[in-house]
Amino acid sequence: MEDHDEQALRRQLYAIAAELGKGKTIDHLRDGYAALLEEVLEAAQDDIGRSAAESAVRSALTRAGLEG
Repeated sequence: MEDHDEQALRRQLYAIAAELGKGKTIDHLRDGYAALLEEVLEAAQDDIGRSAAESAVRSALTRAGLEG
């Protein structure tokens, strides 16, 4: 990632954390970053679960001879 892109991403994450934490103090930012991380982890778990379910369905269809 280029330095400019990384700095832009950091600025965006800071803005999101400040919004979620409802302020720009250290405590607000800490709470905001924690909330942001929680949302990211939940989204990742949803994506992983969806991917695993899709993989299981494809595998079952293949074993049943319905997809090859």
